[in-house]
Amino acid sequence: SGVYRTLPIVFHEESAHELYLVCKDLLGNSVEDIETFFVDATGPNTWSTFEGPHYSDQYSEWIDGVSTVVINAEDPEPHPSRVETSYYRFELVDDSYCEGDEDWQTTPIDDESWTVYEEPFSIDEESCHVIESYSIDNLGNIGGVNAHFVFVDKTPPKTDKDVGTPSLNCSEDPSSCEDDWD
Repeated sequence: SGVYRTLPIVFHEESAHELYLVCKDLLGNSVEDIETFFVDATGPNTWSTFEGPHYSDQYSEWIDGVSTVVINAEDPEPHPSRVETSYYRFELVDDSYCEGDEDWQTTPIDDESWTVYEEPFSIDEESCHVIESYSIDNLGNIGGVNAHFVFVDKTPPKTDKDVGTPSLNCSEDPSSCEDDWD
């Protein structure tokens, strides 16, 4: 009467576990319980995509200043507890990263440079940027940091027309142009 015992039970494998309990008192009264526990020990996968102008060749990616960055995250199977929060940061880096010539080393996630992701964002400054992101699930499992390199290009192309010879300037006196001339 009023005496409780605790028995720590630890599930190490990521899976569904059924626990069968039978408790008896000194008078032989018993109660049975069956419960299922899902173990999620894997952090979410996080990646970034773009909305708006975007171009990619097999080596590099480009976005415009009006393009927005979307942070995506998913807690993987077999028993996801769902994503609680995603974080991101971006910074200007050397062009060699966007050209795939350098390996990126991310800094620890425990510093204050990370921002909670709430909505798509844009990058105003032109040049190569790294966009880093990671997520935490509802059990506190932290996923790996994803690094995405992209050029931000807000400069329109320059057009230049070079007219070779023979040529005739028809803009001053259109009557001087012959029928077969462009």
